[in-house]
Amino acid sequence: MVRKDNRNMNVFKMDTHGCDALKSSHDKMNLLKVIFREIFRVSNIPRKCPIAANKKYFINNFTVREDDFPPIFPSLEFQVKIEISVDRVETATGIIKGRIRK
Repeated sequence: MVRKDNRNMNVFKMDTHGCDALKSSHDKMNLLKVIFREIFRVSNIPRKCPIAANKKYFINNFTVREDDFPPIFPSLEFQVKIEISVDRVETATGIIKGRIRK
């Protein structure tokens, strides 16, 4: 969200183990399920652990569709920062920017 002074504000922060995130991607209804459904469709990321070492993983043309969200969900712009760490050492960082239009 953007504050009145035009600074960004964190609305949601989550720290999770990668395998726990993969497990929760199968839960009934949550934001991770929506995101992972599309990730699995457009990537070679495994659906469960273990995740193989020394293998290149990719996500191509990730798209969140309007019908993935309830009708009352507002139009908005968002930015998601992903930091991946192994043994507490950051190994990768990614930023996803987008918007939801109604």
